[in-house]
Amino acid sequence: MAVVLFTAAKGAPGVTTTAMLAASLWPRSAVLVDADPAGGDIGLRLPLADGRPVDMNRGLLTLLPLARRSLAAAALLDHSQRLLGGTDLIAGLAGPEQASAVGPLWNVLAGAFSDLPGHDVLIDAGNLHGSSVQFPLARSADLIVFVMRPRLADVIHTRSRLTALRSELVTGSSGNAPDFGVIVVAADREFREAESTFASLGEAAEGARFFGAVSRDKRGIDIFNGGTVHRPERTHIVRTGRVVVDALAQAIGIEAPAARGTAKPAARKTKRGKEQDRRAVEPVPTKAAPTDLMEVKPMPTDLMEKDTVMAPGTAKPADAAVPQLVSGAALPARPQHPPAAPAGQAASPMSRKELRKLGNDRSSKKGRS
Repeated sequence: MAVVLFTAAKGAPGVTTTAMLAASLWPRSAVLVDADPAGGDIGLRLPLADGRPVDMNRGLLTLLPLARRSLAAAALLDHSQRLLGGTDLIAGLAGPEQASAVGPLWNVLAGAFSDLPGHDVLIDAGNLHGSSVQFPLARSADLIVFVMRPRLADVIHTRSRLTALRSELVTGSSGNAPDFGVIVVAADREFREAESTFASLGEAAEGARFFGAVSRDKRGIDIFNGGTVHRPERTHIVRTGRVVVDALAQAIGIEAPAARGTAKPAARKTKRGKEQDRRAVEPVPTKAAPTDLMEVKPMPTDLMEKDTVMAPGTAKPADAAVPQLVSGAALPARPQHPPAAPAGQAASPMSRKELRKLGNDRSSKKGRS
């Protein structure tokens, strides 16, 4: 198995977050070790899988008594704790005082990490230099990854520290010198500068690999600070982290996830941008409409003679007694009074009702005038 050590030349460019991200996305079993001599804080960021707080006194501190005698590599897992999300953590020390007191036991811990069976070991080493108390961990590492930001100060300090570490580790090694690589932690607007930042390291980066850039989006970082994030796999830090972790895994000989899995069928994008399988889709069979519904049956002749029922597409039969409005002929005006009797013929006597109506009409005309 392999040991990958994450470090930085100076400051806090995001070593701890990057190590936690890598451990959560690692393609095979791994243990995360908090070996920052300034004081471990991974156990303060996330709770255990059951929601309880991490026991900060269980980890490197409980391994030290065993390291004074003989530390078996298999015993490391007994001092690990499973965090929320499934990462196994060996909690760090309280501060620089405890880290300095460990002394030569760092060599024993480094040997146990290298011999741990069935698990890769990812180490958060904080800031590392030749006189650091945790420097023996760098000697036993298979890959040392510098984490930096796309800033001038980070470029200068990383260039200096990378040159010094490589010179010391390669010179003092017996042929098993670790490999080196760089990860740039950048905001979205700085992503284009990530590769040029690595190129700015110049000769110091000769032989080192650029593993890519990890996004520094605030929403995604909350995942590793105990926050609740909806659909964390869609955050930019996780999506960029997958690419970086795949490159790290390949650097230490782990098969790429795409090669391990079964190839998926090719897909194409529709006009709406959604992917659709290229396999042919059989059309759904449709039933033919019954022919008897499509035939227009003639209407009975006795119904066609009536005005209330008309068959579609048939003309109404001519009828002399029906509507004169269709031909545009004017209807006779309704008489307001009884017609006068023809000349030479006596008028028919008017009834009382007709006389009363005639009187009312005359009185109403006088009132209007």
